[in-house]
Amino acid sequence: MTNKNGSLIALRQGLQETDELNLARKFAPVLRLDRSEPWRPTAIGFTVFAEAGKSPSSKFEIAPKADRVIEYAIFWDYDIQHLYDLEHVWFI
Repeated sequence: MTNKNGSLIALRQGLQETDELNLARKFAPVLRLDRSEPWRPTAIGFTVFAEAGKSPSSKFEIAPKADRVIEYAIFWDYDIQHLYDLEHVWFI
């Protein structure tokens, strides 16, 4: 879950306005959580791929078939059976 600076700390402190940030905001996924869901996401990071590369937060190699691919990494501190959970959404 890194941003262009490569750190979660930088992500939590805020990002400078960039074309990549605006693109990520434009296509950000909408999370629908049940009212009885006990935990909410703690952090959400993104990476914009213009060319093939290794995901910084998953085991996958991302190979854009279009102009760009946006990877969203969504982190929960707790989950029902885990100490944390890291889920991914790709916008292709």
